[in-house]
Amino acid sequence: MLPNELIERINSDLAEEFNVPIEEIIPKADVRQTLNLDSMRALQVIIVVKRHCGIIIPPRHIPRFTTFQALYDYIDEKMQQS
Repeated sequence: MLPNELIERINSDLAEEFNVPIEEIIPKADVRQTLNLDSMRALQVIIVVKRHCGIIIPPRHIPRFTTFQALYDYIDEKMQQS
């Protein structure tokens, strides 16, 4: 499980990058809808995660992130593998 501090930093960066209220970035919220993701904006998610966690998300994995919790779980899994 990711530390709350790390989740808060990721959420804060995502809110700033995508110009959405941080209150909308909650574990069960839909990532694509909340961040209005398209292929170019998905790259911003990859950059934010790399900046905070040091892992690179392959663009083909972005569709897995149906919710922010799914994103956090993915990050946690990849960090444990490294």
